Amino acid sequence: MPKPWLPWPLPTPEDLIRQGRDIERRVLSRALLAGASGQLRNKATTGGNLIIANSGAGGSVTFTAANAYTGSTTINAGATLNLSGAGSIAASSGLTDNGTFDISATTSGTSLKSLDGTGTVALGSKALTLTNASGTFAGSITGN
Repeated sequence: MPKPWLPWPLPTPEDLIRQGRDIERRVLSRALLAGASGQLRNKATTGGNLIIANSGAGGSVTFTAANAYTGSTTINAGATLNLSGAGSIAASSGLTDNGTFDISATTSGTSLKSLDGTGTVALGSKALTLTNASGTFAGSITGN
């Protein structure tokens, strides 16, 4: 049977993986803009800063992989950053938490270089380790 003619080349597996990550990032960005929830399963590797912002309708972001970006992380008031499983922002230069930072669903807790802000840290039964403790955190820490 003859093969159908395609007006474009078939993507390689590497192209599909790369495209899947790009689509996931775009979907996550749109979810955040709409105040919905999103999940990033692939690790972020940029050197830039990450801001989890509240669009006025709430919303949350969940990281399930250890991220390698080295910029700062900021959680704005009304926004939530959840870490789950192997999710981590340990490579980030520091966390400013003015919303909610929840590590209760991580496998074994997480590490941060520093912690600032006025938000909430939800530990559950997990441990939070500060590896370069600095800054002022005037929020609340909950957990067992």
